[in-house]
Amino acid sequence: MKKTLIAALLALSLSACQDFNPNPMHSFDYNTGVTTYQTFWGASCTMGRDKVEHCTHPAAEARAAAKAAQDLIDARGKMPHTYDFPVSDDLAWASSNELPAYQKDGGRWMAGPFASQADADKAKATVAEHDAQVKADQEEQARQEAESKKEQEAADTAADEARERAEKQAAARQAAMAARQAQENDPRYRAKYVADLDKKYGNIIRFDSTESMRAIGSFDIDCPMTDHRVLPLYNLILATAASDEKMAVGANTHMWYEVQSAGGETRVVRGLRGQDRGEVFLIINKWGELNSTHAEAIRNACVSGTYGPIWK
Repeated sequence: MKKTLIAALLALSLSACQDFNPNPMHSFDYNTGVTTYQTFWGASCTMGRDKVEHCTHPAAEARAAAKAAQDLIDARGKMPHTYDFPVSDDLAWASSNELPAYQKDGGRWMAGPFASQADADKAKATVAEHDAQVKADQEEQARQEAESKKEQEAADTAADEARERAEKQAAARQAAMAARQAQENDPRYRAKYVADLDKKYGNIIRFDSTESMRAIGSFDIDCPMTDHRVLPLYNLILATAASDEKMAVGANTHMWYEVQSAGGETRVVRGLRGQDRGEVFLIINKWGELNSTHAEAIRNACVSGTYGPIWK
């Protein structure tokens, strides 16, 4: 018993001698009252005003850390890789889901190590669920892209068709306008147009004398056009009467026009049937000047519009 105790004390003394420091260092902080020093055996110690000593041994701490690191290396080396399986390169996802993974030689990622088949199967189920979700997301994205492409193609087709219709309509309008202008440039067409108006609406206009008939029939309005066209006043009264009668019929009534000559003036009066008094529409004064409250309508009648081609 005594031999065993002596041997142990001797071994402890030899171990302590390995850390013996022949030049211990002391320092004192006057502000905190803490003394820092090293023992002959290599320990770092501090002592405050409470006279309580706190010591640490760097060599012992280093040996403990080294042993822990070696134990971890040994433990990892002993872990089996029997249950490991390959995974995709989505290591970030694996890490975020706390799935153990490592890279083999050649760059392939493996899930593991696992201590049992049950752990590996659980990890496989997690990976399979993730892969299925990724596949579903990819298919949904592809479906949305295909649907968006189809919608865009339909919109492009509709836009092309609308543009073609607009171009055809514009061409049709231009063709109709050109045809109408060609007709209106033909004196025979204009004469027939006025004759048709006179046949249908001439009976609306009454003259109170041959003088009034002569005054209207001989009066031409100069149009501000480069082709020097003129607008016969009778044609204007006839076209106006036709336009008014159409509106009156729509209101279940009729119009009347009367040309009156007196005192050197000629007046054109119009009104609704059943009314004794109408409004003065036109006046030719004794100096041969035409006055009207509808001067703008008269100027517009010099070109094809509401009244049609009634000029000469």
